Amino acid sequence: MSQPLTVAIVGCGEITAKRRAEQFQRASGVEIGVAMDVEPSLATDVADRVDCSVATEYDELLEMEAIDVVYLATPHHLHAPQAIAGARAGHHVLVEKPIAVDLDSATEVIDACQDAGVTLGVCDTYRFRATYRRARELIEAGYLGEIVGTKLTVWARKPDAYWDGGYTGRVETDWRKSMETSGGGILSTNVIHNVDAMNYLTDLAPERVACEYDTFASPVAVEDFSVATIRYENGAIGIIEASSFLLDGPPERTVRGDRVYGTAGELIIGDPLYIRTNEATELGAGETFHELSVPARRPAGERLIEAFAESVHNGTEPPVSGHDGRDALELVTAAYTAGNTGSTVSVPPSDPT
Repeated sequence: MSQPLTVAIVGCGEITAKRRAEQFQRASGVEIGVAMDVEPSLATDVADRVDCSVATEYDELLEMEAIDVVYLATPHHLHAPQAIAGARAGHHVLVEKPIAVDLDSATEVIDACQDAGVTLGVCDTYRFRATYRRARELIEAGYLGEIVGTKLTVWARKPDAYWDGGYTGRVETDWRKSMETSGGGILSTNVIHNVDAMNYLTDLAPERVACEYDTFASPVAVEDFSVATIRYENGAIGIIEASSFLLDGPPERTVRGDRVYGTAGELIIGDPLYIRTNEATELGAGETFHELSVPARRPAGERLIEAFAESVHNGTEPPVSGHDGRDALELVTAAYTAGNTGSTVSVPPSDPT
C-alpha cells in the first residue's frame, strides 16, 4: 500500500468547513498535515476538527517538505498565483473551481504544474455524483441515440448576506461581488460545475455561444441572471439558464436537473434520475418518463480526493485535470464575452479578456 499523501488545506472558509475538511479526513490515500488561513481563528477551528497543525502564511507552508499536496479553497483570484507557487515549490495541486479567473491564468497554472512535474487537479465534483455516473453509462450504452441537445439549469437563490459572507457567514469578505476577484457571478461560481459535468457526460465540444446576462436583484457587480445558447461541433444545441435570485418553481411541481436530449430519448439528471426513450427497453415502456434508482455512493468530493491521490501515486491523469478545468472556463469566458459584445462568440473566445 502506498504511503498516504500529506495535504495542506489552504483556505479554511465555507467550503472547507462545510464539507471538504471532513472529506479529506475520511478519504483513503491522504492525511491532513496542516490547515492554513490568513485568519488564525479559522485555521485553528479546522485544525481542531481534523487534528492537524496550523499555519497562517502560505509562503512558509510551501517550505514544509512533509507536504505533498496543496488543496486550494481560497477566493477565486488567488487560485492561479497560489497554484503556480505551490507547483514551483514541488507540491501537487488540487484547486477548487474555477481553476482561475481568466484563461491566460489557467494556462499559466497548467504550464507551471507541467514544468514542475507535479499533478494538477480541479475539484469539480459533479462528475463523481452517482446520478451523473449513471447518466454517462446510459448515454454510452446508446439509450438516447445521437446527442442533439443539452440544458443546464442552475437556480440558486442567494440572500444579500451571501455576498459578504457566503451561506454560512463564516468569513466576512466581499470577493464574491467583483468580476476581478470572483471571475463572475452565477456562471463562474455555479454553472461552471454543470459545464464540466456536461463535458464529462457527452464529450461534446462547444463551437460557439451567444449569451445575455445582467444584474437585477443583487447588491453586486457580477451577474445574477444569465441565459445562453451553445452550438456544439456535432451540430447539437445547448441551453443555459441560471440565476442567483430566482427559484425554479414549487418543489412539488418541478422536476429539476440538467438534461441531455437525443434522437432516441432524453435524460433528466436530478435527484432522482429520469429517462424517456422512444421505444420500449428493459428500463420500461417507450414514450414514458421512468425514475431510475441509483445506488447510494459515498460523497462525490471524498471519491474525487481518493481518485486524485491514486493519480498522484500512479503518475496518471487526475479525475478532473487542469485541461478539464480550463475547458469549462473556456465556455464560461466565451459566454461573458458574448454578453459583453452582443454577438455570437467562438469557443474558445479569440479575446479571453
